[in-house]
Amino acid sequence: MWIGTEEGGLNMYDPNRFKFKEKFPAISNLENKSARSVKSVHLDSKGRYWIGTDAGLMKLDKDKNLLKWYTHDEKRNSLMVGGVMAVQEMSPTCLLIGSWGGGLQRFYPESEHFFTYAKNDYFKKEADITKLATMVVLNIMKDEKDDYYITSIFDVIDKYDTVNNLFQKIYIEGEWTWNLVNDPENNKIWFGNNKGFFSLDKDKNKLTSYKHDELNENSLLSNVVNYVARDTQGYFMACNR
Repeated sequence: MWIGTEEGGLNMYDPNRFKFKEKFPAISNLENKSARSVKSVHLDSKGRYWIGTDAGLMKLDKDKNLLKWYTHDEKRNSLMVGGVMAVQEMSPTCLLIGSWGGGLQRFYPESEHFFTYAKNDYFKKEADITKLATMVVLNIMKDEKDDYYITSIFDVIDKYDTVNNLFQKIYIEGEWTWNLVNDPENNKIWFGNNKGFFSLDKDKNKLTSYKHDELNENSLLSNVVNYVARDTQGYFMACNR
């Protein structure tokens, strides 16, 4: 289990021994505090680690040695601006990257080419389905149909159809949706934000909410949910604030 920290780098936790197994010196020993602020970790099909940080994207090999550090350079084709919040593998030759302020990019590691998707202006209520809803990406989830669901700090989730290259806007209740959990058995997605705990029917785009009720001890503890996880028995857990 990988745990990213704020300015402390990256730890690996061994749940079987109840201890932190190791650090990633290639990141934890960097002088740049932003580079030690880890926002996402992705292990690709080739065994490479992709670490999203406040100072860009880092590529580590199987032995966790730092191979490349990608940053924004406005004078050439490069990583977009903002901290890298999410990394998801589209294929063995392509990554999908989301950032805080830069939106969404495709990245081709072999050629080191970046492609930036166009973005709507959320505040102008633009809803062009050929563009991403907003420039702030918090999380990217890939489901069993190879559709990508992209969350932001706003009340919208983008469903990215890679075949037609379109972004379907799914408007939701609440903002700050930090992550999504797929539920393929029931064709649903589960998530939480600053307005509660929710399930989304992927076919009907029907939203079901679960809220805190002071008169019901069997209700949600708080309507602010920072993270959602699923255990090995299929139960969903909502981490409240």
